[in-house]
Amino acid sequence: MNTRLEQLFDDLEVQREELLQELKQVSTEVLQKHPAGKWSTAQVLAHLITSEQLSVAYLNKKILGIETTQNTGLVDEIKMITLMISQRLPFKFKAPRMVVDKTPTYDTMDQIILAWDNARVELKAV
Repeated sequence: MNTRLEQLFDDLEVQREELLQELKQVSTEVLQKHPAGKWSTAQVLAHLITSEQLSVAYLNKKILGIETTQNTGLVDEIKMITLMISQRLPFKFKAPRMVVDKTPTYDTMDQIILAWDNARVELKAV
């Protein structure tokens, strides 16, 4: 991993650890509770974990074919900029069906921590 990415990754890890330390103090009932039509804290964390796992799988797939990959063009650059802007706007988007379908249910904070730790090990290895 290059130095800049490693620093960003380490910064994210510090934030993740701080979040997990706070959430360890929360009861399982509170983690699982969600208002009507909203996700619970446990569901949000499961979504983050699944998103990271699917991102790692996608990166690994792309790495296997890196020699045959062509340089992207203007259209792909515009798509990326549009995606980046859309993520910063105050609009809500539905999670992609693949993410929803592959998102497991975690019953305890310990299960969440174990799954997220494993996902981060895989992410750092990429």
